Amino acid sequence: MDTKSSYTSAYDVTAMPDKIDSSGSSPRSRLEDENKHQRVVADNRIWLLAREIEGGADSKKYLKRVGLNPTGPHSNPLFYTIYKPTGWTKSTIGAYTKVFDNGHKLILMQYFAKSICENTAYITVEDQPKTKIRKIIEFVGDIL
Repeated sequence: MDTKSSYTSAYDVTAMPDKIDSSGSSPRSRLEDENKHQRVVADNRIWLLAREIEGGADSKKYLKRVGLNPTGPHSNPLFYTIYKPTGWTKSTIGAYTKVFDNGHKLILMQYFAKSICENTAYITVEDQPKTKIRKIIEFVGDIL
C-alpha cells in the first residue's frame, strides 16, 4: 500500500470542539472516527466501490459497463472489491470519491458515510455507453 494517503478530510479536525456533548462523544472524536473509516476505503490497494447505485439498485452491471470488474463482496457488505485498472485513479475528499479512467475522464462518484447516525454507500455512474453496438452488448450481457 502506498504510504501517501489519497484521502483528504473535508473538515479541519483541529478546529472541531473536543467537548463531549449529548451524543456521548465530542464533534472532534466523531470526525476523527469518520476520517478513519474514509481512509480504509480511500487507501485500500484493492478498491472498495459501493454495491448500490444511487436509488438502491445493485451496482455490479454498471461497474462492469464502465470497465470495472467486481471480484466479490468485501467483508463490509456495502462494498464490492475491485482491482484497479491500469492507469485509473481515484481521489477522496470527505465522503466523496471520484474515479477517473486512464484518460482522466470522470467515470463515477461514490458517496460513503460511516458515523454514529449513518452507514451508507452508493455510486453515481457518470460515464454511460452511448453507441448502439455497446447497448446491444450490454443487453446481451444483462440477460446472460
